Amino acid sequence: MSRYFPVFVALIVVVAVSAPGTDAQVKSGSCPPVDPDAYGPCVEACSGDGSCPGNQKCCSNGCGHTCSPPIKIIPL
Repeated sequence: MSRYFPVFVALIVVVAVSAPGTDAQVKSGSCPPVDPDAYGPCVEACSGDGSCPGNQKCCSNGCGHTCSPPIKIIPL
């Protein structure tokens, strides 16, 4: 075996772990509006709706993204 085989295996693992999966799921509802005069913590607590529990969605908080309960928009 080549001395680069462990590096190749590590690269394959990194690509497989970072590939899109359930995070690509889009859940129903909408994210709550962001108050332009306030912002939430500057953290990326989720990477897509699929990374949030239950029916929560991955929403912008003005600086980062966090899981939030969806809101329903009622058409006028």
